[in-house]
Amino acid sequence: MRFDQLSEANPETLAVGCPFCMTQMEDAMKARSMEEKMRVRSISELIADSTGALENK
Repeated sequence: MRFDQLSEANPETLAVGCPFCMTQMEDAMKARSMEEKMRVRSISELIADSTGALENK
């Protein structure tokens, strides 16, 4: 139900704050065959990407 509400906004990325939420949202996304339309990522991943923390130096 919550995933359906979120997906109505057609986001490219769905940010979640906990591992359980990530599992639930990924499972819902896969059950609806939406892997090509949307990504589920943790907030910590998004922060790391935006700050360049994962770049090799």
